[in-house]
Amino acid sequence: MKILVLLAMLVSALATSVSAQVQPNMGTQNWDDFVVASPEHVAGNIYKVVGGVIVNMAFSVGEDGIILVDSNFQDLTGQIIAAIREVSDKPIRFLIDTHSHADHADGNVSFGETGTIIVAHDAVRAQLANPPRGEAAAALALPVVTFPEQVNFHFNGEEVEAFHVAAGHTDGDIMVYFKGSDVIHMGDVFVGHYPIIDTSRDGHILGVIESLNVAIEKVSDNTKIIPGHGDVAVREDVIEFRDMLLGIYGSVNSLVAEGKSLQQVIAARPTSNYDAKWAGPQGSRGIISAAYNAARGE
Repeated sequence: MKILVLLAMLVSALATSVSAQVQPNMGTQNWDDFVVASPEHVAGNIYKVVGGVIVNMAFSVGEDGIILVDSNFQDLTGQIIAAIREVSDKPIRFLIDTHSHADHADGNVSFGETGTIIVAHDAVRAQLANPPRGEAAAALALPVVTFPEQVNFHFNGEEVEAFHVAAGHTDGDIMVYFKGSDVIHMGDVFVGHYPIIDTSRDGHILGVIESLNVAIEKVSDNTKIIPGHGDVAVREDVIEFRDMLLGIYGSVNSLVAEGKSLQQVIAARPTSNYDAKWAGPQGSRGIISAAYNAARGE
């Protein structure tokens, strides 16, 4: 029940307009109500830790130290570190942001203060420094290593690829593939519900599909896949998610070709075959709007 309440809070924070769904703005919260769970071993060197508004963070553990993927909200940093310390007392040497939304990157400042090296796509640093809404992040929260396409780590006995494909959920999306452990963290490109397309950060549904296609080709049937939100998955789940988006986009594109307005497209219920599994508390209007805009070439 608590998880459902937290998910509802996140969905409420992701209030949508016709053209965009925006990043979380949690406002004043009682952070004691947000619990960071004990780590779950995924495979190889990789653990998953879930906290805050059901954000999946991941971390690599080994002799070289720790790589952490995503930082959640700053107010939860103490709980996050305590969870990591259940597994390892090694230093947290790198923090990789999968994108710039607050539920994934607000805690950057806490890790920056301790000397952790923050790594992200070029666009993430720009968005944190000059967000489309809200206050700019503190200097210590900004990534100090940025890249346009891919950066590789050689850490804890394996190669780690952090790579960008296309503007999808946002224009700074990256996925992090721990090749030796055969685990990939996909950020909010892949989630357990209809994806949020943040057009204020140049997100685009076709970019999500393109990114999913690349991930599907990169991983194997044995790869463990960590979504930004949701349960650990496998390649077949990502294929199903991709095919769902292709189906919605195809239906909406046909309706747009007939000259239908957005309201007419929504009324036609192009997501009806998928809503039971994917709509979640946020419903289908956002994904229909994203598909409508894409079909119109926007």
